[in-house]
Amino acid sequence: MPGLGRLRTLIPTDRHLEEIDAGWPAGRKPTDWHHAWRWKDLTAGKVEVFAVVGADDKAIGIWCSAKHKPIRLPDGLFYRPDYLELAPVARGQELGVFLFLLIAARALELGADGVVLGTWEILRDFYLGLGGVEGKPRGLEPRTQPGTIYIR
Repeated sequence: MPGLGRLRTLIPTDRHLEEIDAGWPAGRKPTDWHHAWRWKDLTAGKVEVFAVVGADDKAIGIWCSAKHKPIRLPDGLFYRPDYLELAPVARGQELGVFLFLLIAARALELGADGVVLGTWEILRDFYLGLGGVEGKPRGLEPRTQPGTIYIR
């Protein structure tokens, strides 16, 4: 990646999670809804936790899922990342697309037909631009997020 060197996807260590929790909240925008997120708490008990780190071993993206395999819905199998975030300093660059492509690659790796996630209005256009469909696949249980996007 230009300016970042080689990127790696890995299971984050406690050090990675602590660095994210110490550094990212201050960089989140005042309009962000997730100021209270602490990744050490969000990832606790999750069966899938992945981070993208740069050459300096600093995390630039992270996601987690409580599911160890895609969820079966009437419209197929869907990978469900429960939480995902890009480092505040990396927003607005290609890295958001890159992070989502990694999530899509994980979905394919697990045999999923698509990805389903709850989203907020501010991210709606981003996901729709990636080919997302607004609405929820048939059979998806209600989530706490205001909207659902799925990508097949």
